[in-house]
Amino acid sequence: MLPPLITNINERVYNAREQNIIQKVTQAMNQMKALGLLSQNYASTDDFVDELTKHLKVSKICKKGKIGECWPTKTVATADDPGFDVNSVKTSKNLSMDYDEETDAVGLVLSDGAHIVLTYNTHAKPILETDATMPFGDSTNSTQSIAFVMDVNGGRGPNTENATKDIRGFRGAKFAKGSNCTGTEFEMGGTTVCYLGKTYDTINCTSSNSSSPDYKYCKPTPSGKSTDYWAGAKKACEDMGMQLPSASVLSNLYSYKDDAKSAGVTLSDWFWSSSEVSTYGYAYGSDFYDGRDYSYSKGGYDNTDRESSNYYGHGLVLCVGS
Repeated sequence: MLPPLITNINERVYNAREQNIIQKVTQAMNQMKALGLLSQNYASTDDFVDELTKHLKVSKICKKGKIGECWPTKTVATADDPGFDVNSVKTSKNLSMDYDEETDAVGLVLSDGAHIVLTYNTHAKPILETDATMPFGDSTNSTQSIAFVMDVNGGRGPNTENATKDIRGFRGAKFAKGSNCTGTEFEMGGTTVCYLGKTYDTINCTSSNSSSPDYKYCKPTPSGKSTDYWAGAKKACEDMGMQLPSASVLSNLYSYKDDAKSAGVTLSDWFWSSSEVSTYGYAYGSDFYDGRDYSYSKGGYDNTDRESSNYYGHGLVLCVGS
């Protein structure tokens, strides 16, 4: 344990560096406010950061899946995990932000070497140039739509998340493993899955909807269906930072379907895979009733009665980690 004098000196240094980082980000966002760039909502953290970095000197940007490349250490110590993997951060939930809709986190290395992991609230109130300043330390109301964690000493120890340590949070942000699963999470044969069942929405994959942000889930081979269940299943998984399993992974999961019973889930219907069929508008799935693999229309059918020839209706969803 460090002597009290050294501890107090470190704390003062940490506080000064924290305020310096907050001040730089705040100044950049005040510039955006003055230009009317905060009078709108950005669709994602990525979109927001694209604009922010025009006003904030940044040497490196790291997006989902590579957040750890913008952090000086592979792990940090949190209250819940002494070896929290920074690269596991994907969405706002992994920074303890409970927004109405999860948005991706983005890592930034500022030009002075400071490291932050930031998330933007897509549902925040737009800020007008005439809006009065709200007191929040060195921040203004310009910054109410963001939260971030920061390393205030460039990777030197103790690499611990705490109000008096070197990993600090702005607006209550802190690293959190959390579960991004909005359904039921359990393991099947050592693979963590999220069971959504039929609790997902369809996507319009007709060419008339090609300008919609959700149309990307229709690709690489859009079905042309206005109710595309397969695309909706893909989006449901990716919204949680997960993905639909490939046909081979899904078939392997079937071997462990009884593992789901520990979570009170019985798997006996068919599930989508991410693997498309060369036939236009179809994708592979696996029937967990008997383990057989089939191709299914992405647009689904109307009947889910197993005894009917139109049984293969809407498809259920198991998501796996990305």
